[in-house]
Amino acid sequence: MSNSINWKSKYAELVDQQEKQQDRYGKKSNLLITALGNISSLAQEIDDSVSDEKLAALQSLLTQEKMLNVDLEKAVKALAKHARMSLIHREEKLASISVNLQKISKAMRASTKDSEATKALKLFEKRLSGKARSYSQIPLLLEHLAELQPGATSGAEQTSVCLLYTSPSPRDS
Repeated sequence: MSNSINWKSKYAELVDQQEKQQDRYGKKSNLLITALGNISSLAQEIDDSVSDEKLAALQSLLTQEKMLNVDLEKAVKALAKHARMSLIHREEKLASISVNLQKISKAMRASTKDSEATKALKLFEKRLSGKARSYSQIPLLLEHLAELQPGATSGAEQTSVCLLYTSPSPRDS
């Protein structure tokens, strides 16, 4: 009789351990899914050392044989926070570029006497806010503004407008 009770208690203990292990793996799996989502967000702007550090720490954790959920959770939270901050910074940079393109266009419009060039520049300014949502659009916008420049400056005294062109990285598209 004690043999069957021993067997039942051992079996119940093993089932309990298995359930706990499944819970731990489920939590790890959810954390890894969250981490991958954050990594994909950061992949667009991985030009900074902070992102490199966070990703290296996560990679190191993931390759450890005895990875602790607590450590993984800390790394994922740090990565998520950095991803949010990076996204905010990216949006601020795009907004700044858009504002500066608006300023250049307005300066060109103010210096021209050609009504067609003025109309084209006004249209450019109107469409600018919707187009400057990603870095991949910036070269196209600069090219368009550069095409408008000769018409805007031909009727006025020579006004020099300097356009900075920064080639986007492949990750910006």
